Amino acid sequence: MKLLINITKKLISLWNILGITIILFVFVNIILWLFIIVTDNPSNNDKKLTATSYTIDGKNDHKINLLLRESWDDQFIYQPFTQFKETPLNNLYSNVSHYGFRSIKNQGPWPINPSNINIFVFGGSTTFGYGVTNYQSIPSLLQEKLKTKKDRVAVYNFGRSYYYSTQERILYESLLNSKNIPDIVIFIDGLNDFFNYQNIPAMTEKLNYHNNTFNYIYEENINKLPIIRAYNSASIRLAKAIGKSPIKEEMNVDTQTPKILNTYLNNKRIINAISKEYNVKPFFIWQPVPFFNSNRNPDEFNGWFSYAKKGYSLMDEKRLNNELGDNFLWLPELDSNEDSYIDLVHYSPNFSARIASSISTYLLPYLNKIGD
Repeated sequence: MKLLINITKKLISLWNILGITIILFVFVNIILWLFIIVTDNPSNNDKKLTATSYTIDGKNDHKINLLLRESWDDQFIYQPFTQFKETPLNNLYSNVSHYGFRSIKNQGPWPINPSNINIFVFGGSTTFGYGVTNYQSIPSLLQEKLKTKKDRVAVYNFGRSYYYSTQERILYESLLNSKNIPDIVIFIDGLNDFFNYQNIPAMTEKLNYHNNTFNYIYEENINKLPIIRAYNSASIRLAKAIGKSPIKEEMNVDTQTPKILNTYLNNKRIINAISKEYNVKPFFIWQPVPFFNSNRNPDEFNGWFSYAKKGYSLMDEKRLNNELGDNFLWLPELDSNEDSYIDLVHYSPNFSARIASSISTYLLPYLNKIGD
């Protein structure tokens, strides 16, 4: 009987310890979760982005913060071949068609009208226009510029977050296969080819987790617990404090960067060949970045940016050696500063307008050759 009583007491003690542990675990996660909500609130984090970069409705902070939330909400769905695309949206500032393009001012019809001068613009989130309204994206501003010369111009914004030259090429091929054949295609690239330096689309790792039950549970549930996020953040800070990089760089910049450029140039070559077959005129734009011809602090840019910095220098050499063809436009020479960007890499409305203006000036000689 005594043994049974002792065992019962121990079980009760263990149960109490387990219960207290669970309560403390839940309590700590709730506190950390509330802290994360407060510190991640756009009204606190993004005020620095609204100071001089926006011209939306009298710079109303509430509307700007709504725009920022609309831009960075998790909004991807699966698409064959290219892996993912933006979710169709019907928001105040960000609208995405079911056909896969973001709306612009005076949007042309879909399917395209063959009597128009149809222009498809491909690129990443800077082309899509993350952080700016539908009408402040580069493609929308480009159409406004071109319509002053050719009224029949219809531009379509196929910019998508994380997309780089390989995905853009595949998307272009898919659109041609759907018999929506434009007159002009524009590819705005540079930055994301280095972000996707392994030539693997951005969601590959996440999709792979769905094939591994444990990894999926960890990434989608356990790893998102506030206490785990706090631990990961503390680990990174500690590693930086002791001078040890928490990110293991897998590739050497000097050997990897030429491979990245080779992928881009191969995609460019394929696009040129396909476009010739379909009688489409392709143009390739190398986009401005904050670490080239900019007043931004170079210490901000590390990790994969090291590939991009090296790659932009190598591309500049190719440009100066006339290796990139007469349908290539180099825009990193555009002067920029911190007010040209709303965050580390995305363009402000004013800088988007300057980029669109440069592209418009470049296209006009060819556009004038297309008969009315």
